[in-house]
Order: sequence, then C-alpha cells, then structure tokens
Amino acid sequence: MNPLISVAELYKEYSENLPEPVKVLKNLTLEIFRGEFVSLMGPSGSGKSTLLNMLGLLDSPTSGTISFEEREISQLSSLEKARLRNSSFGFIFQGFNLLKKHSVLENVMLPLLYSKVQRGEAANAAKKVLKSTGLEFLSNRLPSQLSGGQQQRVAICRALVVQPKVILADEPTGNLDSTTARQIMNILKELTQKNGITIILVTHEKEVAAYGSRLIQMKDGVVQTDEIIGS
Repeated sequence: MNPLISVAELYKEYSENLPEPVKVLKNLTLEIFRGEFVSLMGPSGSGKSTLLNMLGLLDSPTSGTISFEEREISQLSSLEKARLRNSSFGFIFQGFNLLKKHSVLENVMLPLLYSKVQRGEAANAAKKVLKSTGLEFLSNRLPSQLSGGQQQRVAICRALVVQPKVILADEPTGNLDSTTARQIMNILKELTQKNGITIILVTHEKEVAAYGSRLIQMKDGVVQTDEIIGS
C-alpha cells in the first residue's frame, strides 16, 4: 500500500527578526497511510504543531519534501495549495475558530464558499452534515449560544463538509472538560473506523492520544518513537 502522506528529510527553521535561526524540525521522515488515526505527542517546542501546519499546507518547509497521494505538494503555488487544502483537508482547532457573528449553518458552509461553491449548494451540504451529526437543531444559533462541546462539534462539521481525505486536529480537546473531551474523541475515532478518514491529531494528553491507532512522540524537532497502539 502506498502512503497517503510521505515526508522526507523535512527541515524547518525560523530566522526572521531573530539573532540566530531556530530549528524546529530536523531531517524528519515519516509515512502516513490512508485510514490511520495518528496521534502526535511531545512537549511544547517539539515541533508537532509545526509539522501539522506543514502537512496542512499552512506553512512551508525550509527544505525537504511533502507528498500527498504520491504528488509533491510543498512547492505548489499559493493558489494550488489553497485549492488542495479546501478539497482534501479538514481542520479542527483548540479554539474552535468559529466566526462569532455567523450562525452555525453559515460557519459550516464557509469552506465550501471559499471553494466557490454556490451558496445554495453549500447550504444544502452543510445542512446534511449537521443532520448526520444530530446538530441540525443548532443551525440558526450563534457560537456564543453554544457550549464548548457544541462549538467543537460544529467545528468538526465544518471540517467534514468538504468530504476531506484528511482531518488535521490541533489540541481539539484542550478547552473542554474531560467528559466532553471523551465525546469529541469518540466522534473522531468513529470517523476513521466508519468513514476511512485519515486523522492526524496533536495532543499533550496520553488519554487523548490513546484514541489513535498510532502514536508518534516528538522531541526537539525529531521523531523519538513511532508505534502502533490500537486498531
């Protein structure tokens, strides 16, 4: 089986307005396969969020390559990256990142609108995703009218509306209580098991990482361990 994502000899350093460059990723090489649920763990500064941003085309490496479906993507133009990001990747963040003045339905529609999908078609797709997750009753509410768990469920719907091949989740339970966190993690695990969506998740918490099928531990910009932990 060919990897869905392949990273080879990846380096990332930041030097702008710094007395000397800060090396965040160092000669990192790994492969991620379709349908895997990969948990990335490591202390602050280990490079895990930087790696996630690279995989999602939100940042560019200093050197090295990133391939998606056997296509090298790290050197694509900004427009090409945006198109691929909007069609194949869903994003879930710790802070939910919902637009405060827009309804739940409008927030879920956004990725499709960015991809130039007609508004009516985007609305229908968003309604379908909300219904499938039992959130259609929240469609007209604003984010301020939702609990933290409801906001994160809406963020998951927003990630799903593009029918992504990969979901990238950066500390998705960081602002949630333990009960709600378990509910969110069960939703993500089900997306892998039932829909075959590849999930790459950054977390500091062992309990959250344990929901994955594979655990990659990072430190100082390199992979320290990489092991299968579940099915």
